[in-house]
Amino acid sequence: MSAGRRIALLASAAFAITLAGVFLGLLVRGPLSAWIDHEIDIPARSFSESHNNETAVSVSRRLDDLGDARVTGAIAVVAGVVLWGRRHTARPALLLASSFVGAVFVTVVVKRAVSRQPASGPISPFSPGTFPSGHTLFALAVYGCLAVLVL
Repeated sequence: MSAGRRIALLASAAFAITLAGVFLGLLVRGPLSAWIDHEIDIPARSFSESHNNETAVSVSRRLDDLGDARVTGAIAVVAGVVLWGRRHTARPALLLASSFVGAVFVTVVVKRAVSRQPASGPISPFSPGTFPSGHTLFALAVYGCLAVLVL
């Protein structure tokens, strides 16, 4: 497959994934909103509040850092460089970089299109919202790609 064809295929996949994310987000904010609030958001908030303790909050904050864009981006760069050096090919670095950049693209576009408020209440009008979770998407993209490359 030619390089141009690969790029076109990658761009088409990114576009399709982004459209699916926007569609799902609009469903969550629209026709499924009452069900999501009643069946997911309120029980999740209640569980969180009833199990709130210092240890859980501390562990949660540390785990949350692993999905931060700066952390996952740095891990993608470092792991890509290491794998490039060991395998003598740029392909692992390009895969990790494209996974991370794709996750950033999807997160930004879908958050701007959907602007969903968190279960905890209203947010600043300048906030992009909480759907999809950037931390989750970054972690899945980078750590998932890294797992595939290493295994």
